[in-house]
Formats: sequence, structure tokens, C-alpha cells
Amino acid sequence: MDDDLGSLSREQLIDEARRLRAGVRAHRDATGHDLCWHHPDLWRLLPEPLAPALAVPAWPQFLRGCIRYRQSLDEQLPGSPRTTGEFEAGPGAARVEQLRIARPVSDLDRARAMYGAGLGWRVLGAFADHQGFDGVMLGAAGAPYHLEFTIRRAHPMAPRPTGEDLMVLYLPDSEAWARRCQAMRDAGFREVPSLNPYWDVRGRTFEDPDGYRVVLECADWVGAPAAR
Repeated sequence: MDDDLGSLSREQLIDEARRLRAGVRAHRDATGHDLCWHHPDLWRLLPEPLAPALAVPAWPQFLRGCIRYRQSLDEQLPGSPRTTGEFEAGPGAARVEQLRIARPVSDLDRARAMYGAGLGWRVLGAFADHQGFDGVMLGAAGAPYHLEFTIRRAHPMAPRPTGEDLMVLYLPDSEAWARRCQAMRDAGFREVPSLNPYWDVRGRTFEDPDGYRVVLECADWVGAPAAR
């Protein structure tokens, strides 16, 4: 594949090495949103053409990979500065929506501790006496979703969830699922039979003291209606 190198002069080989080094440095020095981006400019430094088709993961698998990659940066680069800048993809480009589930609770500190320990989520933000409300947001690092717990200082609102008000998390790895189930029990969640028996087949349902339920499903959700 690299037979062409034998026909290059010394000057041409040096020029080729410089181009390759520049491409590697550009990839190495990527920062912000460019850390997890497609890098065809680097690949074009090779003499052969780009592959006509790349295998692209489906959205659920792709997002899980993105989250795991972002978590690996916390592990490998814990001291690096963090940026809150949004990715600018140009006009008309799709952007990932953020999901917030807001819930009134009877004890803010208890909810923070239980969900932090049970789900392994961290505090993303908090506020005190904002127009009479205290609150805290918890979520997984880099995930496009999070929970918000609030309590009203003057006239607290009693939580009124039903047995079908569920937050379902899919964990396809059986060992990770078992560890998370045990973490929920250790955090003080009560394991309960699901009102809908469907969730008892491959999952476990956990209820907090306010009656909110979390289902940990040992399965991979791919968006197909038949698979729920």
C-alpha cells in the first residue's frame, strides 16, 4: 500500500513527514466539542481514498458511547478546565435536546442523598429560596437528561405519584445492572412489585419514600415499538 514512498526524494519524504506530523498534532490538540468529532482531514493525508461508507451506530448505542467517552475524560483528564460552550454546527443542524424531570419532594436532602448513591448521579446544580423554592439537579455526567427535586418553603406541595409514574433506565450489561440494583437497595429505596407486570420480567422497580418509582431494566432499548 505504501510502495509510493520508495519513489519519493529526500525532500518529498521530509515534506510528507511534516504534513503527517501537522495532521497528528491537529488531532492531538483538539479541544471542546472537537474531541469527539469526525476527522476526515487527518485521514486525507493518506494516499488512498476515504472509505466510501462508514458504519454509524444507531442513536441509543451512539449516545451511550458518547457518555462513556465523556466519562473517560473525567477519569483521564480530571484537572483539565471544563467548558460550557455549546456546539455550533451551522444553520439547520440538529441539536441534542435536554430532558429535565422535575419532582416536588418532602425532603430535599434525603432525595439528593438517595438518588446520588442509588443511581450514581452527581449534583449538577442547586438553588435556595428562588422565588420561594429550594431545588437540586442530579444527573449522569454528560447525559442529555437529569432530575430536578424541589421543595416549596412556605406551602410545601405533597408528592402524588401513582404506581405507573415511572422513570425507566436501561442497563443492558447484567453485572452493571445487578450492581446498580444493589446500590438502590443500599441507598434506602424499597424494591416493590411493578403495577405493570411487564417491568418485572427483566427489571426491578424501586420506590423512594415519596412514592416515586425507578425501574432498572436489564435490557437494551433500541426504539422498536415491539420491544417497548
